[in-house]
Amino acid sequence: MHPLTQAGTHMSEVRPALDRLSHRQLLVLHFTCKGLRNQEIARQLGVCERSVKAYISQLFLIFDVTNRTELVDVIGEELRNDLVTRVSRIEDGLPEGAAPLDIYKASGGG
Repeated sequence: MHPLTQAGTHMSEVRPALDRLSHRQLLVLHFTCKGLRNQEIARQLGVCERSVKAYISQLFLIFDVTNRTELVDVIGEELRNDLVTRVSRIEDGLPEGAAPLDIYKASGGG
């Protein structure tokens, strides 16, 4: 069992890390938790697969895990629900009809 999934440390250590993620990292984490493969995530975000791999590597470092299964376990069900809410808020800030990627282009993101 990963140290962050142990009772008592999970929420207090994972939530602050989640709070520091960029919009793009939140989206990649969300799609990873949903079980999408790198290629599918890249297609959703309109980026290359190599970019997705880089984001996932960053997430591994942030959450101190070594694979996707550990990453999903560390996030846990409650925080996955919170993640869905955060992603919805990102998308709610978009102009009508805009794809999620448009918000990043408009803000100078990648």
